[in-house]
Amino acid sequence: MILYLADRDPDQLSKSGAKKILFSYYYHSDVNFIKIKRRFFKKGVRVFVDSGGFTAMTKGAEIDVKDYCEYLLRNKDHFDCYANLDVIGNQVLTRSNQEAMESMGLSPLPVFHVGSGFKELESLCDKYEYIAIGGMVPYATYSDSLMPFLDRVFEIAGETKLHGFGCTSFNSLVGYPWYSVDSTTWMAGLRYGQVSLFDRASFKIRRIRFRDWEEWRKHRRLIEGLGFDWRDVASQRTLNKTTLLNLGRASFEDLEDYLTEKWGR
Repeated sequence: MILYLADRDPDQLSKSGAKKILFSYYYHSDVNFIKIKRRFFKKGVRVFVDSGGFTAMTKGAEIDVKDYCEYLLRNKDHFDCYANLDVIGNQVLTRSNQEAMESMGLSPLPVFHVGSGFKELESLCDKYEYIAIGGMVPYATYSDSLMPFLDRVFEIAGETKLHGFGCTSFNSLVGYPWYSVDSTTWMAGLRYGQVSLFDRASFKIRRIRFRDWEEWRKHRRLIEGLGFDWRDVASQRTLNKTTLLNLGRASFEDLEDYLTEKWGR
C-alpha cells in the first residue's frame, strides 16, 4: 500500500523528510517542481497530483480544465501520477473532463465519487486499471456510514487498483485493501497542539498533546521504536516543529508498512 502524505505547504513536507507526497493543483499551481525538488527533496520522491476540485468547490472557485492540463504537461515528468479534474456531484462533467484530458495526451487517474451511480464505477473498472475514490472527506467523522459504500466499491472493483482521496478515517483507511491513499492526519494535529501517532501494539492512533510530559513518557516505547528520543519531543525546551513533522512522518510510514504487510502492495 502506498501512503502519500498531503499538506498545503511544500516546505513543511520537505522538513518532514516525506518520500511520497500529494500536491493539490488548487494550492500549488504556481509551484516550480524542478526548483522544489532541487531545494527540498532528495531523489526518489514520489509525487501524486490532485486537481483540488473538492477544495475549489468548497471555496466557491472553479478550475479550468485547459489550465490544469497545461500545468500537467509542463510538469508531468516530476509526477508519479495525477488525477482527473473531478466535478463533485456530477459524474457527467467528471467523465467529460477525463475525455478532454486524454485528448490532450494525458493519462489522468479517473475519479469516482461517493453518491455517484455504481454503473459508472463498473464502466470505469472495465476501462482502467487504477481509479481514485473521492468525496469521502465529509464522512471522516462518520466513518460507519461510509462502510456500506466502500463495501460495494471494493466488491465491484475486484482486481482494479483503488486510491482513496483524503482517507483520514482510520476505519476506512485500515479496513480495505487500498492500493494507495493520501492523508493529512499525519500532521493535522500540529495546529491543535498535538501529534498523531500510529500504535501497532494497540492498533490505534495515539494523539499526544505537546509538552504533556507524562503522556509522552507513557508512550516512550512507541516513540523510541520510531527512532526518536521521547525526551526530545516531550521537553518544552527542545520541542521544535521539524522534529514533530519528522515524528509524524515516521509514524505514518510505519502505518504504511503495516498496511502493506496486511494487504500487500
